Amino acid sequence: SMLAILISEIFQRATSATEDGEALFYLLEKTLTSLNQNHKHLLCLESFKIKLLNLLGVMPDISRCSVCEKKWQQEQTIYLGNDGHLSCVTCYKDIKNQQEVSFNIMKLIHFLMHKEFSETTNIKLTTHEEESLKRISNAFLQRYLDYELKTERIMALL
Repeated sequence: SMLAILISEIFQRATSATEDGEALFYLLEKTLTSLNQNHKHLLCLESFKIKLLNLLGVMPDISRCSVCEKKWQQEQTIYLGNDGHLSCVTCYKDIKNQQEVSFNIMKLIHFLMHKEFSETTNIKLTTHEEESLKRISNAFLQRYLDYELKTERIMALL
């Protein structure tokens, strides 16, 4: 499927020979197995991106503002910049092109980062939540890769 090809492209672009290959290939195997067994393909793809960035040690700290480093509170508005940085209402004005992110999406990202694929099968997301999750994981991935994924561009045309 196109999603499997996209996952392979992300994996190839994000990893190098210096990384812990065993853990990375285990993640790839688990992702492709989950993609084959689970009908929630978007959640599987976004989980893979988040888990990969975390495994590579480049996942941003999602528990606090990247500018002032204050921890998020339950009802606090969180802003995501195009550069993948997260900021609070006090700090966001200094960064261009901010988009709001809900605290619950940040909790979901934390959950996806630390849980097995099998533990995510009961998660139900609205279309807005799916779009928000995808936007955030793509911003984080783009910040690390600094490369446009060709497969994603092709999938958008289909």
